Amino acid sequence: MRYLYKIFIPVLLFLFAVPGYIRAQERELPFQAGEKAQIIIHYKYGPKMDIGKIDLVLSDKTVSGKPCFNVRADVSTYSFWDNFYKIRDVYESTFTADGMVPVSFLRDVKEGDFWAKNNYTWSNGGKRLHAIVDKKTRPHRDTVYNEKKVIRDVLNLFFACRALDIDKLLSGKVVHQIVAMDKDLLDIKLKYMGKENKKVSGLGTFRAVKIGVSVNSRVVEALSEEERTTFSIAPEKADGQDENVFYGDSKIFLWLSDDENHIPLFFTAPVKVGSINGRLGEHSGLKYPLSSKID
Repeated sequence: MRYLYKIFIPVLLFLFAVPGYIRAQERELPFQAGEKAQIIIHYKYGPKMDIGKIDLVLSDKTVSGKPCFNVRADVSTYSFWDNFYKIRDVYESTFTADGMVPVSFLRDVKEGDFWAKNNYTWSNGGKRLHAIVDKKTRPHRDTVYNEKKVIRDVLNLFFACRALDIDKLLSGKVVHQIVAMDKDLLDIKLKYMGKENKKVSGLGTFRAVKIGVSVNSRVVEALSEEERTTFSIAPEKADGQDENVFYGDSKIFLWLSDDENHIPLFFTAPVKVGSINGRLGEHSGLKYPLSSKID
């Protein structure tokens, strides 16, 4: 069970990698302070089992006089699985309420005898990232990244993209985003796959928007525009990517509620051994009614 720590990191990544054109400053935000949501993580390899959860809490925060949002995600295994491989991760992101520009990000990982910490701070409108990374298996790293577009952390991406205009997806255009994780920049490509009714255990059936997600550990500033917008449901495997559990013929899919909340309802992805799913569990404080629910 020691590879579970490699599951939870990409889970957060593609769970929060929702497509769209980020225009939050021009649109009514689909969330509010006080929103809480739980994502239940389910592992399939032989027996099917729920192994852990992600608890998300959104709150208000003021930074240098500017109104911001702060979101905290606590990732943990259930008590039974603690006996095999205990996971207690904390992710915390702060971003501006106007424009969803990232301000800071903290990641504190404790998984078995493994540990890792990320401390990110941004400037230049989110295009310059100062990343300090410490990890049990690697030396201290202090790096500055400069890009022509905003570099996002996984939590900032999640909430910023929920503010998208869902109608923009219908054109079928592939959407590209840059996400920082540990010492790497990740190239995320997303594509609208259609609408369908999705059953979520414990909650019912919902009208949903289905999204395909491609994840590649690549320095995106080296990519051509054509490469950035060419979509493959199977992420490319590049040299040095053996630690990425989502390479190869992976098919990663995400279902969002087809209503004003755009909240993730379900995701699924194969991993090196078996596959994982995630589903929306307990939730409260949504800004709008969950009108996508059918029964």
